[in-house]
Amino acid sequence: MSYKDKTTFNELCIKYVPQGGKAHTVAGELLRATAHIYNRYYNDRDMINKGYGKETCNKPAHYLWAMAGAKVKKIIDKMKDSDCDYEEHLEMLVTEVVNHIKTSPELETEYNNWDSFIDEDWESDWTEDNKERERDRKRYETFKLKWMAAHGYSLIDLVSKINDCYEKLQAKEPVFKGCLYDKPSPDIWDAFDLFEDTGFEGGMIYPCFDEWLDNECIEDDD
Repeated sequence: MSYKDKTTFNELCIKYVPQGGKAHTVAGELLRATAHIYNRYYNDRDMINKGYGKETCNKPAHYLWAMAGAKVKKIIDKMKDSDCDYEEHLEMLVTEVVNHIKTSPELETEYNNWDSFIDEDWESDWTEDNKERERDRKRYETFKLKWMAAHGYSLIDLVSKINDCYEKLQAKEPVFKGCLYDKPSPDIWDAFDLFEDTGFEGGMIYPCFDEWLDNECIEDDD
């Protein structure tokens, strides 16, 4: 987050976020929810959808997830569903909320009737969204197999490439037993991650999950 974005965020908060209670405008409530999530992390280390953060952060996070556009929703999904760099995504969240308000000035006058601190719908919405994402994950795994077949790669080619990656990892990261800095031996999933970073011959590899969601998944639906 740039100094400019942080300054703009604070200026908008002064302008639109009330001293107490929900904001009168959607822009104000977006800012109020974001500030709450930000402060809960830096004051108490509460995190979205983790531990006590489910009580303190999930409701305002759901408001942002539902009301602040696709980019903010994507950031919230990362923060609630994965072991991402939370602080980095928190800074991204502030930046994208500012950008969303700047590019949608109507939010500064649109009436808000939703108190993000007492939202009761987050759990059902997120449960249904998680089911949908699980369905998408399964469709994505099928897409990867079809992509390999369409580009002339067999399962034998895949296994051979993953084995090459595994051998590279073993050679690169030997394990020194009995010292304070023991590293676990690389496993098959480490090799698979390396394969997806490097690809087949010439770096050929299927799109990542997020890219597939934004492109091939939409084309499949059509």
